[in-house]
Amino acid sequence: MSVPFHLLDRPITEYIGVKLWLEEYGQFWGIPPSMIDQELSSSLLILERFCAFVGKDPDQIAGECLRPSKVGEGVMLRTKARREYIGLIADFERKEGSRASGSAVRSFFIHNGVAMTPSALR
Repeated sequence: MSVPFHLLDRPITEYIGVKLWLEEYGQFWGIPPSMIDQELSSSLLILERFCAFVGKDPDQIAGECLRPSKVGEGVMLRTKARREYIGLIADFERKEGSRASGSAVRSFFIHNGVAMTPSALR
C-alpha cells in the first residue's frame, strides 16, 4: 500500500484541506497565521507520510469521507469511508510506532469536518 514519498504534486500546505486545517487549528488555539506552519511542522510531515501510506493526497482522503448532501448545500459523512480511515490510521500508528502520529492525522480529519474517534487506550 505504500507509495513513493513524492506522491504529492505540490507542497502539502497548498492543498485546500491542509489550508483549512491550519486555519481552523490556528483559530481554535489562538495561534497567529504567521506562526501556524511552524507550530504544526511535525504534524505536516506526519500527514505527508500518511498520504504516502494510503497513496492519496490530503484533499482526496478528506473528500472520500464526505459527500454532497441530497438536501441543501452541505455535506454528509460517508460512514463506511470514515471507518476505513479509522482502520488505516490505526495501521499507520502501528507502522510509525507512535500514537502521536495518529493524533496528527486525526486532527487533519477533524478540522476538515470528519469526526474521528480512535479506540480507547487499554
